[in-house]
Amino acid sequence: MVITDVNSNDERGLLDVTLDPDFENNNYFYVYYVHASSNTARVSRFEHDEKTGGTTSRGKLNSEQIIWSDNVT
Repeated sequence: MVITDVNSNDERGLLDVTLDPDFENNNYFYVYYVHASSNTARVSRFEHDEKTGGTTSRGKLNSEQIIWSDNVT
């Protein structure tokens, strides 16, 4: 999965990725990044699409659910 609208200036960009505590059952993972178009820091939930692991493992970009966002100064 590639998030293309990321502001990577200064100390911004893709800042963190973590799995949901119940990942094995719900396939959710969370990404903390700075969204370039809206100039907001976001924590978004995505759904994992491929369960075989390795280099074929992917997330569903269109499954993004914004959990938290705040303006970047």
